[in-house]
Amino acid sequence: MKSAFAVEAKGEIEFLPEIKELILKETNIAFQKDNMFIYLRADDADYAKEILTAAELFEELHQVILTNNGIAGPYFEDFGILLLDDCYCLFKADLLYFSFTAGNPNDIQMAKYQVEEHLVFETIHNETALFFSETHNKELIQNIAKAYKTVLSFTIDK
Repeated sequence: MKSAFAVEAKGEIEFLPEIKELILKETNIAFQKDNMFIYLRADDADYAKEILTAAELFEELHQVILTNNGIAGPYFEDFGILLLDDCYCLFKADLLYFSFTAGNPNDIQMAKYQVEEHLVFETIHNETALFFSETHNKELIQNIAKAYKTVLSFTIDK
């Protein structure tokens, strides 16, 4: 997983290909999907934002996570973008991420089944299953973990 920045342009950029070409030429872009330009460095994202602002096409700057080899959950479309067959972009602002750190293996599995219906994304990071859900689900997820007598660890990386 890598932290990155996504610069979102207004949809009208599709009618101004010269602006898109300028951004692609002048910045170190990692990925581009539709009207989203994704960068590994903040200075590149800032420059793309400047170009779009000058053209009155800037929409929003997002902090994102880039990850490979995961499973999109039922809410992925609201909080992520599939960039390539095995590369995903997740928007950090409204996500919490957590793992189960202790408990009976069967209870952990049952708790995982319960949280699956609320997931945005699931991946393996540092040999640990890492789950992403909407921030407003934190209490619900804590209650599920408590009901199955498992222990959660919430990752703070914002």
